[in-house]
Amino acid sequence: MVTFSVFSKLNLPPTGSLRQRRMRYTLRRIAAAACAGFAVLFGLQALTSHIATVPVVVAVHDIARGGTIGASDVMIRYIPPSAVSDSMLDSVDDAAGRIAYTDIANGDPILKQMARNAPVAPKGTTVLEVRLTSTAGDLTPGDHVQLVSAVGCQNNQSAQHLRSDEADTTDASRTAAPEESCVLAEDALVMGINKTADASYTDGRQLVSFAIAPNAAAQVMQLQETGAIMAVMH
Repeated sequence: MVTFSVFSKLNLPPTGSLRQRRMRYTLRRIAAAACAGFAVLFGLQALTSHIATVPVVVAVHDIARGGTIGASDVMIRYIPPSAVSDSMLDSVDDAAGRIAYTDIANGDPILKQMARNAPVAPKGTTVLEVRLTSTAGDLTPGDHVQLVSAVGCQNNQSAQHLRSDEADTTDASRTAAPEESCVLAEDALVMGINKTADASYTDGRQLVSFAIAPNAAAQVMQLQETGAIMAVMH
């Protein structure tokens, strides 16, 4: 019968000597320390595998404000519940299709306040593209704004009255009174923004889609070719 032993490979002093007993004692201590280390390691692995984690949606790259979040723009990361708030999204499907309300950095969790649902045109409204002279950089889809004529509505109203009733001096006198301001649409919902300036205009106007009431849309269409239209935040 052949036996193998660590001690058989060592050049040990004669059995029973003090040196041999010290060496055996040292080897036992090393073996005990190694076993204790492995036990701690395996215990930590078992413990971490049973720690509860929850899914959180995070950005896989920078997402600019106003951009539409796609499924490929985010991923699921599992983190401890203590680091999670109720405002964090936990499903890629919940994030996909939303509009970034603020700039989102790579690795940031997606919060409900940071991503709003894509706007839907309310019933009874029409969607119209409007050339804005005011900057559209501060607008995001889902914003509610006023559409205001920068030159006022007096000239347009006067022309309409004169065309419809040139002989009516009463109408002519009524349209002669100037207006201080001209709100074309009291509540216009931003549906989308064309980030490229309209090349047909030298003043850098941008096309923005709005959902507005039909009567307001007609007024906007009449004035956007002759005067500047601005979007004013509520």
